Amino acid sequence: MSRPPTAEDFITTIDNRFEKEKKLLGKTVKMLLIETGKISNKAIIISLVKQLELSYDSEKTAILRSALEIIVGITPDDIF
Repeated sequence: MSRPPTAEDFITTIDNRFEKEKKLLGKTVKMLLIETGKISNKAIIISLVKQLELSYDSEKTAILRSALEIIVGITPDDIF
């Protein structure tokens, strides 16, 4: 019997061109797990949007947008 996929499993499959996005998504997932004990695409998306609203750094904003595009492009049954 195999275990269900985890957020970490998904993040490690993201193309190496997106290392900064992988790092950001990893931190976001970890933060959500600490705060709520669970994770979902919706929770990740909401967290990324909140981070975008608070960011004034253009480089970080670009990374957040790219990470958001990655997560939005995934159907809910692809992970978790």
